[in-house]
Amino acid sequence: MGDKLKLLTIKELSQRTGLSIWRIYELVERNQIPYLRVGSRKIYFREEQIIQWLEAKEVKPNKIEKFYP
Repeated sequence: MGDKLKLLTIKELSQRTGLSIWRIYELVERNQIPYLRVGSRKIYFREEQIIQWLEAKEVKPNKIEKFYP
């Protein structure tokens, strides 16, 4: 069990994703992002869960068929 659980703060998550701190708070308030609440104020994010959450949000392009007149 050598893998350590990597927790991110709101500031770290903002730096890594480019989302503003206020947008992250909004996502937390709406339960639209996975997070951990420690006590009544501390909020953390599991790095692995955030990666999965971002991958699920990825928009994949449609297959484009070439049109030849």
